[in-house]
Amino acid sequence: MIRYILASWLAMAAILPGFAASQERSEDADGTPRAADVATTIAGQLALRVAVDRNDAAMAGVPCAGLGADWGSCAQGRLILENNGPGRITGDGWKLYLHSIRRILAIDHPDFSWRHVTGDLYELSPRPGAVTLGAGERIALPFVAEYWFRRFSDVLPRPYVVVAGAAPAVLARNDSEDESAYVEALPADSASPQAPLDLAQQVRAPAGHGAPVPPVQVAARALPSVKRQQAGGGQVDLRGIELSLPDLAPAHVAALRERAVQLGLAM
Repeated sequence: MIRYILASWLAMAAILPGFAASQERSEDADGTPRAADVATTIAGQLALRVAVDRNDAAMAGVPCAGLGADWGSCAQGRLILENNGPGRITGDGWKLYLHSIRRILAIDHPDFSWRHVTGDLYELSPRPGAVTLGAGERIALPFVAEYWFRRFSDVLPRPYVVVAGAAPAVLARNDSEDESAYVEALPADSASPQAPLDLAQQVRAPAGHGAPVPPVQVAARALPSVKRQQAGGGQVDLRGIELSLPDLAPAHVAALRERAVQLGLAM
């Protein structure tokens, strides 16, 4: 009996280390969550919604010109971070990157810093230890942007979270072509005769704005919104694209080619 117990114990001792080593651990050696798990959790729970409160912020006393706005014209709104998951989100160890076709001039919240990275890309960083979002909670960050927001398509989708040591992860609830998924509100003057609703908005809510727009016109819409657009006669059938980008890194060219394939464009 003693021999049997000893043999069984030795067999288990040989098996268990291999078993433990084969398991995926969600923590590093020091007990902290893995970076990839943190990024995945935040991307799955966090949503960024945009509410534009007014396009004539200068009339409300906002120093648009002092902030650098062209023609002293700026809009006021809120970036709203919302926790749609069951767990708590803290502001430690991650940054949010988002695109804006309007130049963001200021973010007014003591617990977040704001930085222009390049082009239309911006970085939003929570101050470590200062931000906590419980399940279902929201936090609004007032912002000032250059010019105005007239259409839902003036707000761009797919912000992404970055955690050191992990691949960037797009916020799942912002990964959509449906602007209503992440645009919470536009000011009333966005629907004025001087600034009509864009085609996508007219298709979604034609009541009070005349007959629904024909699908052909919607298909001809330019994104982001352009200042002037003149449609010609006939149709264009775009089936292929040629990339000549000698100054771009090979990895970036590969990413563009991959996206073109996803869109059904021959290379």
